[in-house]
Amino acid sequence: MLINGFQPNWIQSPGKVINQFILLSNIDLKSISKGDLELLEKIKTEKEKININNIDTLSKIFGGSDEFWLNLQYQYDEHVERFSHKKIDPNFNEFKNIVSELKSEKWLPLTDLNYLDQINLKAFYGISEFQALESKTIVSNVLGSKLKTIGKYSVSDLNLATYIRKVELEARKQFGLSNVNWNKDRLLLKLGEIKELTNSRNILDTLPELINILNQCGVALVFAPTLSKTPICGLAKFLENGTAVIALTPKYNRDYVFWQTLFHEIGHLILHESEMIFCDEDDKQEGKASIETEADLFMFNTLLYPIDHEDLENYVDLRLIRRSKLEGWKEICKKARELNISASLLTGILKRMSLIPYSYYSDRHQNIL
Repeated sequence: MLINGFQPNWIQSPGKVINQFILLSNIDLKSISKGDLELLEKIKTEKEKININNIDTLSKIFGGSDEFWLNLQYQYDEHVERFSHKKIDPNFNEFKNIVSELKSEKWLPLTDLNYLDQINLKAFYGISEFQALESKTIVSNVLGSKLKTIGKYSVSDLNLATYIRKVELEARKQFGLSNVNWNKDRLLLKLGEIKELTNSRNILDTLPELINILNQCGVALVFAPTLSKTPICGLAKFLENGTAVIALTPKYNRDYVFWQTLFHEIGHLILHESEMIFCDEDDKQEGKASIETEADLFMFNTLLYPIDHEDLENYVDLRLIRRSKLEGWKEICKKARELNISASLLTGILKRMSLIPYSYYSDRHQNIL
């Protein structure tokens, strides 16, 4: 059998090769007998190996010589054996939960071999195959000393660094080969367009347009769930290539939280233009840092323009809202139209500013997912 000397750090099972043959050859599975389909399924799930007893069936369906099919299985088995004896970093067990989470979200290839998981994870973090897998190094590389602390919850620095790395990679995909750079002036001009999008009832439908507007300003927008022990609603970061990224999470799964967090993070980029990473937990933190208060005020005043947030208490008839939920909702809808934002978002702002209880009009908010 022909086995060359090249030893890659990846392998592809015969089952995956067969899947590719099916996709590329446009084979009609209905034309394959039940017994042959059962054989293909066993090979794909590695319940049966390719051998001299089934190669005729594979050649009949896909073509190829007996030697090709036997060599395919032989090479796979040989590489599995080789990888099973490869040295695993002493700290690899510390990363197993992260590997599982990244696999579940298709950020890492599926494999049952620890060595390949280790190689893929190092590639994900942007470190050499021969460099030690150490959480302190990864956290330092991704977060450095530029992370604004995020408060009272238990946070895993490694998980947070992993999430930020995911966000950075996704941001690269959005920009592709574009030479666009962070442009604060353009973003300031686009705030009205972004604000108008808050009237959409379906955020997922609005995301492509929102991403396009932000990309024009040199800002990537990533909407993705966090890993465990990273209880954040959003983050903002300037990247080394002269762009910026905002990540939003479905932590509370509410439309008004999405928009409040987005404009809060935009506020960080505009007001606090630096390389710091801004991570924000929720809307009820006590003892916020001054930069958080500034980002909140930016969010309020941008969304409530042309009124100042301090005038909201007099702008909306709060007594009517307390007296009659129905008439109060009509009042909120009327004022939301005047401000060109959704009634759900205005309701959320009233709650955020402690002008109405959080229990009011909960059924008027939209879920994101």
